[in-house]
Amino acid sequence: MPLYEYRCGRCELPFEKYARTFNDRPDCPGCGATDVTRTLSTFAVSTGGGKTASAPANFGGCGEGPPCGAAHCGRLAN
Repeated sequence: MPLYEYRCGRCELPFEKYARTFNDRPDCPGCGATDVTRTLSTFAVSTGGGKTASAPANFGGCGEGPPCGAAHCGRLAN
């Protein structure tokens, strides 16, 4: 089941709930109101170990290392 994010129209509490279908509208867990709106959900991607991911300096072929075969590279593969 997908996890959706909602906001209550009465008390404005943001909350998450699993829903069986896209059209499910749960009651607010704070005040019990049925006037809830699904909000835009975001996601995060882990690169592992909590380190910051960055592209290497030679990304896309800059002529360093073995020939990459990129058309704009100065060291095309034979």
